[in-house]
Amino acid sequence: MSLPGWTTRVEAAAVWSDGSCYHADVSRNGSLLCRVSVAGSFSTREAAASALERKLWCWIAEFEARDHMGSNAAMLRATA
Repeated sequence: MSLPGWTTRVEAAAVWSDGSCYHADVSRNGSLLCRVSVAGSFSTREAAASALERKLWCWIAEFEARDHMGSNAAMLRATA
């Protein structure tokens, strides 16, 4: 995955006979923002990587669409 400023580090967290779990640490401009994971019965490692990549793109798109004011002010307004 390649977006300016974004980096991911993918790891296999667990592999068992019926499936596997993969996660990616997601950073933007060097700051760790979250960990995204997928788990299930994937036919190949590539299938797991594809599922994880789709989830990463969705998370990043949602993150970029949010209001980032540098505080929790937007969240407080939304719940008031």
